[in-house]
Amino acid sequence: MIFYSETNKKNNIEVDEDALIEDFPGYLVDDPNLPPDSAEIAELDIMMRRMRDAELARTDHLMLPDMNPTQEIIDYRQSLRDAPQHPNWPLSTPDISFKGNPNKNIRILDGEYP
Repeated sequence: MIFYSETNKKNNIEVDEDALIEDFPGYLVDDPNLPPDSAEIAELDIMMRRMRDAELARTDHLMLPDMNPTQEIIDYRQSLRDAPQHPNWPLSTPDISFKGNPNKNIRILDGEYP
């Protein structure tokens, strides 16, 4: 069984099944859902940027002069490049979807892209 720290999720402890929470001040039976720390935010930032960069790379060929890029794809790619300036990035991301996407408007930066 795990008892969860009230203040620091890295201080969670594993205890015997018959342990009593009263014997562990500062711990809870349920996860308190603490906000992410700076290391977790940095890791999420890296992951989100990799997803964004992968989508930019996937659509690079659409920008070739002979592909005649539409304004929609130009705006879509600009939105991807601007995503890290979104308020509270990377904990929240802008709603970026490409209507020309055959997968029907999936949210690229929401982890839904296959």
